[in-house]
Amino acid sequence: MADKVRWTNPAALLGLLVNLRNTIIVAVSSDKRYEPIYNQGIAQVVFDGLVERGYQPGSGLPITLIGYSGGGEMSVAAAPYLKRSTGASIDVISLSGVMSANNLGSTLEDRPLQNLWTGLGS
Repeated sequence: MADKVRWTNPAALLGLLVNLRNTIIVAVSSDKRYEPIYNQGIAQVVFDGLVERGYQPGSGLPITLIGYSGGGEMSVAAAPYLKRSTGASIDVISLSGVMSANNLGSTLEDRPLQNLWTGLGS
């Protein structure tokens, strides 16, 4: 039944593709072969966005990254690079985050990860 709905409803198919993409991104971000350059690239995009919007590196103003689903992995993975480039403390809030444990130790040395989620059903 689920397969029938998926193929007859384009939105369901789109959701499947988004989930597949997120799974691949988490896998690449946590793979030790690609992790350093990929996660540094994510951090560079975030850094550029912060500076473009008036953030001053070295100001000590803390940064909070909020990630949903695969964005939790991206936030955790980018945090050490952002910390190094800005000198700021980094907080990560993950909403139903999917993430690898590979990045957790080096990322969140002094600040706890806030992982929030909701359960389905009762």
